[in-house]
Amino acid sequence: MKKTCLYTCHEDLKARLVDFHGWLLPIQYDSMIEEHLAVRTSNGMFDVSHMCPIDIKGLEAKEFIQFLLTTDLAKLINTKDAYPGLYSCLLNSHGGIVDDLIVFQLGQHSFRMVTNAGTREDIHKVLDEHALNYEVEVNFLEDYGMIALQGPEAGLTLSKIYGVNFDDVLKPFHGCFIGDDFISRTGYTGEDGFEVISNEERIVHLWKIFIAHEVRPCGLGSRDSLRIESGLNLYGTDMNQDINPYECGLSWVVDIKKSAFIGQDALLKSLNDSSNITRYGIVLDEPGILRSGYKVVVDEKEGMITSGGYSPYLKKSVGFLRIEKIRSPNGMVRIRDKWLKTSVTNLPFVKRGKEMINLIGENK
Repeated sequence: MKKTCLYTCHEDLKARLVDFHGWLLPIQYDSMIEEHLAVRTSNGMFDVSHMCPIDIKGLEAKEFIQFLLTTDLAKLINTKDAYPGLYSCLLNSHGGIVDDLIVFQLGQHSFRMVTNAGTREDIHKVLDEHALNYEVEVNFLEDYGMIALQGPEAGLTLSKIYGVNFDDVLKPFHGCFIGDDFISRTGYTGEDGFEVISNEERIVHLWKIFIAHEVRPCGLGSRDSLRIESGLNLYGTDMNQDINPYECGLSWVVDIKKSAFIGQDALLKSLNDSSNITRYGIVLDEPGILRSGYKVVVDEKEGMITSGGYSPYLKKSVGFLRIEKIRSPNGMVRIRDKWLKTSVTNLPFVKRGKEMINLIGENK
């Protein structure tokens, strides 16, 4: 089992540790619900050192990444003091998602990509295979760690620690270097969010500084409930190499008419697929908890819940529904041997601390 550089910090805090894609990570420290609400109301931090930062440099770095990703890098607009970033997908030849990731442009011929832990080997294979066709250097930053600081007060806390006003320095989906620390502003909770990438020794030091500033450590449990409330996919649960971006709510990251990219031909064919599988939100209208794999029926069509659980902020069970396109918001879910009433909604459920629930077909 792999351990991040913050493993001993989690042990000192008596965190409950679990296996996450081969990494031993905290699922919670104390109360999962309190950790969740801390991020919604103030701030919390997560050890995300299992994720994989990759530096890609060279005269053809931009062309290389343009071929890898579904999004047009022309959307990256350079600013004076910060590096632009974007969220995108890397596909296989069949249009399935190898990984969803974030890439930052650090210079004309320099990029930093941040990928998921469970896809590390697949990403390694894809980059190694296609890098042979370009004048690029690919460097997996194995000795680095990463902390995600999330919540409405995250920017204020980070500004105090670094002595920099991050509202002035860093717009959403941009990054910057302060010393050797690379700080980005993306997030995975629906709240304002920052990520700090640095060498392992520095990350341990920063974790202790954040603790001293009363930032609450949070585990995978609250990270999952926060991202579900915010309508954000989890790789391996809501998407994988058999699901294309159109089928899991990620059509917005596909620029189908841009220059050639892996899986482009397969996606073009899928646009003519009459099944039109897509993703919705789903709310349980009766007592119970929605879970991944539960069967749902709406408009006489069968679908499946890909992510589900209890929403501490909304105080009800919510999840994601994968099904052919439907019109009615009224559905039924099978939990054990009972069929319970559900409502099908748009996503997200929560954004910046505000309930966003509205049924499909409604305009709000």
